[in-house]
Amino acid sequence: MSTSGLRPKASSAGRGARNPQERSRLLFLAPADTQSLAATMRRLALPHSRPFAAIWLHNSGQPLAQLVLPGEAAPDPVGIGDLWKALDHVLAVWLKSDSGSLRELQHGEFSFLFERGHHLTLVVLLRGRPTEGLRSELRNAVRGFEARHGERLDTAESAGSLAESALATLDDVLSPRI
Repeated sequence: MSTSGLRPKASSAGRGARNPQERSRLLFLAPADTQSLAATMRRLALPHSRPFAAIWLHNSGQPLAQLVLPGEAAPDPVGIGDLWKALDHVLAVWLKSDSGSLRELQHGEFSFLFERGHHLTLVVLLRGRPTEGLRSELRNAVRGFEARHGERLDTAESAGSLAESALATLDDVLSPRI
């Protein structure tokens, strides 16, 4: 899509000032494809509930990678893995839920989000309530990572060899680039 013929209108004062609504509309003409546009929209919709920590867990409960934003306290990834396994067990055995059905846990101002894939679970900590856009971002991160690495994720030991790639994906979850 070419934007060369688009020009923001001058304000009614005639000084050439631009209408802020028109400027924000022009922002959305920049992405080259619909996937980039969708990613930009998700990221713009999330500033109030961005994660401050993310942990990859193998579905065996073994932590594989953790990333925490600077200035934030690092959670204990083993403790988070144990908590996830214990809650999942209680839900599956006592409440007869499907294993992996735990999606969110809230405590005070904090939310823990759990996005389970075939081999991995992504645990994300944030302040406030998560948006549906953030949940979608997490689902895409888990699906994309598992699609790229497939069978190398079968065991916690083989998945552990993917630490650098796992950290790069966590970095994109915590600090998305527009």
